Amino acid sequence: MKLYEFQGKALFKEAGIPVPGGVLVTAGDRSGVFAPSVVKAQVLSGGRGKAGGVALVSAMEEARRAADSILAMELKGEPVKALLVEEKVNIVREFYLAVTFDGEAGTPLFMASAEGGMDIEAVAERTPEKILKLPVDSLWGVTDYKIRAMTDFLGIEDKKAFADLVRKLW
Repeated sequence: MKLYEFQGKALFKEAGIPVPGGVLVTAGDRSGVFAPSVVKAQVLSGGRGKAGGVALVSAMEEARRAADSILAMELKGEPVKALLVEEKVNIVREFYLAVTFDGEAGTPLFMASAEGGMDIEAVAERTPEKILKLPVDSLWGVTDYKIRAMTDFLGIEDKKAFADLVRKLW
């Protein structure tokens, strides 16, 4: 199943996972554009930032220009029909954390990396040791042991908050 970022974040919010405040903006209604913000193309592909589909803006005129420019784009063959305009947050450190499915093993799989979310495919190719892959038994779910393995691998200090996040993500 593929989800747009705004759809995924709505699911996160419903599960109690904190997400930045944001609004969906379309070509027909750009009234939700605000600044300072991050303006992000909503397409079902990765690499939006490198392709110019993400803009950090500080002022309203800059936000409007970014919205107009991104809505006029086509990213990886898909026209941009909507934007997620989100509040800027202070990023202290970035991680990559995902639950995916290992088709070969037939199990859910947690993937974690301290390399952040940008270019995770390149990290996997060049330095696979920087990605922790933990299969999860569907019956047991994510165990305390697996969560400890992730916190240790990532160097997480607030183990309780991270464990809460992982359980909500699961």
